[in-house]
Amino acid sequence: NVESIGKYNLVFGSLEGVQPSYLGGIVDKIKEKVKNVIVFITSNSENGISFVSGTNAKEIDLQKIVKEMSSLGVKGGGRPDFVRGSITDIEKVKSYLKNTLSST
Repeated sequence: NVESIGKYNLVFGSLEGVQPSYLGGIVDKIKEKVKNVIVFITSNSENGISFVSGTNAKEIDLQKIVKEMSSLGVKGGGRPDFVRGSITDIEKVKSYLKNTLSST
């Protein structure tokens, strides 16, 4: 499900029962097919909610965005174009991403 926000495309999804280690491959497949995309995929596990996020938009720094979302219960890290970690509230993160992209 691709949502256009300004010049970007946001794919935000939740997958139940998917091992976090598989999420990176899913993100990469979406990045290959959609231009100017930010992908954020979550998966629930016994350890909480894991996420993987990736982008092919050069001007988006996901490391910076994850740090900015730490007050929302987001923990994680990685590279500017690919991060992984854990979150506590999916809806707050989704709203933050939409607001960030619409003001970029």
